[in-house]
Parts: sequence; structure tokens; C-alpha cells
Amino acid sequence: MRASSRFTSYEDPDLEAYVSTCMSLITAEILQSVGHSRVRSIVLAGSFGKGQGSVCTLPNGLIIPLGDFDIHVITRDTQVSPEPFLKAKEKIMKQLLPSEYAPLFDVDISFSSATDLDRLSSNISVYELKVASRILYGENFLNRIPLDASSIAISSGVVTLFNRMRELMKATDIVEKPEKNFYERAYINYQCVKVFLEIVSAFCLLWSTYASSFLDRAILFEKLVRSKPLGTVKKNFRKLARKAVEAAKLKCYYATMYDLPTEELWIQAYQAVSEFFPIFINMWTGRAIEPSKPQLLVDELTDILTKNFFTPYVCYALHRKFRISIPQKLKWIIGFLANWGDGVQALLSQPNEKDDDVPLKVTFLKSASSLLQAYVLTTLLFYAMSSIAQPSLEIGFSDDHIKIAMRLLSKLNPSLQLSGHISSRRRWAILRNEVIRILQWSFRTTHYF
Repeated sequence: MRASSRFTSYEDPDLEAYVSTCMSLITAEILQSVGHSRVRSIVLAGSFGKGQGSVCTLPNGLIIPLGDFDIHVITRDTQVSPEPFLKAKEKIMKQLLPSEYAPLFDVDISFSSATDLDRLSSNISVYELKVASRILYGENFLNRIPLDASSIAISSGVVTLFNRMRELMKATDIVEKPEKNFYERAYINYQCVKVFLEIVSAFCLLWSTYASSFLDRAILFEKLVRSKPLGTVKKNFRKLARKAVEAAKLKCYYATMYDLPTEELWIQAYQAVSEFFPIFINMWTGRAIEPSKPQLLVDELTDILTKNFFTPYVCYALHRKFRISIPQKLKWIIGFLANWGDGVQALLSQPNEKDDDVPLKVTFLKSASSLLQAYVLTTLLFYAMSSIAQPSLEIGFSDDHIKIAMRLLSKLNPSLQLSGHISSRRRWAILRNEVIRILQWSFRTTHYF
């Protein structure tokens, strides 16, 4: 899709004016903190960059963004310190929203030089940066990104499913509250609506197609489902397709998201991920996982990700850098390249970055390995939510899943200690927060996946 002249799909000039004011503030702060002479371009990516951003007008008249603002800065220099960008982000966050809304919102600022654009990853966000973003300042260098839709890594699809698991788990702290304010309800409902769209994204990549527009992607998926021999799960996919079209319309056109039934929507989103994640893994790799058996789930998913996750990224990098094409029968070997650490890092040209949250220097190999372990733990904790009572949302937790998650996490963080006297719910929440922390620093130190 072409970049839109609008930030949202709402036919509301007040909402457009609000987002436009936010973008002006963001641009000004980045230029001031980083320096005009060092910035060649500022790009708005994500939902707002493609003209389909989501905002909510609260009953008190306050306009609040539901999705994050994804900003990519193109710099003159190839070696740039992250400090000015962190400073800009801190100043932006203080000015954009009242403090009570800040914990549920983020301004994500990434950066690269113009000469490094052809080294970016083969994931969904890079493709959408190229084809569905908006220039806020400076020149347009995005045609230097070589990635096309057919080369997006299928692994990027499974990442979207892990991300939805993470967001649904984070949402439990709010969903289980007896009283939720309007913004909390709107935010959780928005996250649940995105679940159906991102499940569709994963399967579209699996079926070698993709559309940046949310509604176009949902309609494309609906057509694919009608044409594919899906056997006994055909009915399930048809139901998902209808739900995705409905979700796309809500995402793009519904400005009072808090009106939706939060608990019911969360349950539907949870059930959708629970059902379709094993189906995706099976269609992707030909292997089955059993979420109800935690040790078997860990063993199978660890082996699956080790052999399959890095393969499409490395194959893309080999072809881009050396014009080497790997025959299909040999691609499984690439999965083991993750064990070569420094060689993979040199191939992908992704330098390490100093991270104050990690006291020792984290190598690319350690970060990549931790990332996969964190994804396995995300899945384990997601399926630990073993029983959900309706209509009032009461979540039960599997002690077997939690015990195995604790054992695995203690290897990643030996200092993690949990009292035997706390509830399963509290133990699960502590483990969930630790996994999210590991994911965050793994992303910052690998940069690529």
C-alpha cells in the first residue's frame, strides 16, 4: 500500500489534528536532542504511518492514542550513540500524555544510517517501513530497503504470535480488576482486537502473501481460506476470517473502543491464540506441540525454534550480501548457524549495543539464545493460564507449567528467588514480568529479529 496522507481512517478532523500535533512535537524534540545536522530523515511507521492508527476519545473529551508511535530516524553517521534518542523519548513522553496514561503507551524510536537501510532485517516491520510509512522530516531513503513481500521471514509471523501472547498476559493485571477506567478498557480491547489481525498476519506469511492494510489483509486471508484445502480445521479458519474482518473495521474506524465488552473480548482473543498457535507451528514445521504437557511443550518448541527460527533471516542475509541461494533441502542446516554466534553477527552486520540493564557484555549468541528461551517461556506461561471461568473472568494457573518455567528462568537469572508461600497467580506474574524483561534486552542486543 502507498503511504496515506492521513494518520487515521476516522473521518474526524479533530483526531487528525491531534495526531499531527503529536508528530510535530516528536519531530521537534528529535531534531533538538539529536541535532539537525545529524538527522537526514524522520519516518513515522506502524499503524499511524500507514494511515490506520487507532485513537480513543474518552468521555471527558481527552484524545488518547491506543497504538504506539513507531518512529525511525535516518542519520548521517553510521555510528550513533543511543543516548540522544533516549533523551528525546523521555522528553516526548512527558509532553504527550498525562502521567496516568503513560504506562500503557510508548514512543518507539529506532535509528539507522541511510547506508545501513539495506542491512535491515527481513521482518514485517521493515517491509512496512519501506512500503507503508510516512516521512515527517527530510528526504525519503526508504527505496534503499531491498526487502519485498515475498522475502518477509516466516519467523516474523511466529514472532507476532509470541507478541500477542505477551500482550494478553500483560493485560491480565487490568482485566482482572473489578473496576477499570475508560482508557484501560479501551487499551485492553484494542490489544484483543489486534490478536485476530496478527494471527492472520502469521498465516498470510506462511502462505507466501501479505498486505499492509489491516482490512485488505483480513479480506485477503478470507479469500485464501476459501481456496485452501484445510481439512478438519476449515470451519475454524472461516470463523477466524470473519472475526479478522470485524477486527480490522474496529481497529480502523471505532473511536470509542472502551464500549466493547472487555472480559468477553479477552477470552475470545486468548482462545484464538490458544487454538491457532499449535496449528501454525504444525503447518510451518510439520511438527506437533502439546500445550497441556509443559515439559513436552518446552522440549518440542525449543527444538523447533532452534532449527527453524533463524533460517529465513540468515538465508535472506546470505542472498542479499553474497547472492547465495540455499536449496530448500539444505535450509535446515542454517538453523544451526545460531550456534556460531560471531559468524552470524558478522553476516548480519548488527553490532552490539551497550545496555545498562545488562551488567556484563552480552554477545550476539547469548542474546539470540536468550530470545528463543524467552519465547519458549512466553508460550509456557501463556498456556499456564489453564482454566478461565466465564462470564466473570477468573483465571486458573497450572502449577506444573509454573514449576518448569521457574526452573528454566533460574538458569537465565540465577538470582531469581520465589517464596514457596505466595499464590500461583502471584508466582506466575513474577515469572511473566521477568520473561518480558529478558525479551526487552534480547531485542536491544540482537537488533535483528
